[in-house]
Amino acid sequence: MSLPKFLFVCSAFLRGNFHPHKFTLVRLRFASTRQAVFRAVAPNFALAELRCGRQLWIVRLLDAMNPFDFSWMIGRRVQVSFSEPATWFVAFGDSLCISVDCPWRLIHNSSIAVSSDDHRQQFGLPAPIDAAERATSLLAGLSVQSVEVREGTADLLIDFEQDWRLEIIPFSSSYESWQASTPSGKNVIATGGGELSAC
Repeated sequence: MSLPKFLFVCSAFLRGNFHPHKFTLVRLRFASTRQAVFRAVAPNFALAELRCGRQLWIVRLLDAMNPFDFSWMIGRRVQVSFSEPATWFVAFGDSLCISVDCPWRLIHNSSIAVSSDDHRQQFGLPAPIDAAERATSLLAGLSVQSVEVREGTADLLIDFEQDWRLEIIPFSSSYESWQASTPSGKNVIATGGGELSAC
């Protein structure tokens, strides 16, 4: 199926909220000439999954208006930044981001590559570590593959290509730990004790 035909199919599902010139298509994997999976992101950030088996194509839209559906992160790349005194930002583009006021760590091959606790520590290196810069550098060019929020603790686990994982880990029973701006227009907040709320 050609890209224009694919856009036409998606536009029918998006019921007029679709603008082809703003449409981006990300190939997640290519199994064979007969089987492929694509994920599409439209301006309202509804996600469409396109599967090909022989000549059969199926489009399935995920719920873009559910603030607790974090699948909109899939296929995106991130940049990490830091703001005084102790807030981190994980940006996904399109003004979507997670603000983090709790510890985080970046895991590769089951080992910690860098964490929020490493920020400004020197550890015998020529210069102190900039944890945001290092995390952004290590994740450069890598797309999000899956997202999980652990029930009960609200740990946010974001898996990237090449066995990288960003873990955002709430530690407080009372303070808010992280807040995500979502395509639904709502903010999802990890409140004290590990609960999620949307506003």
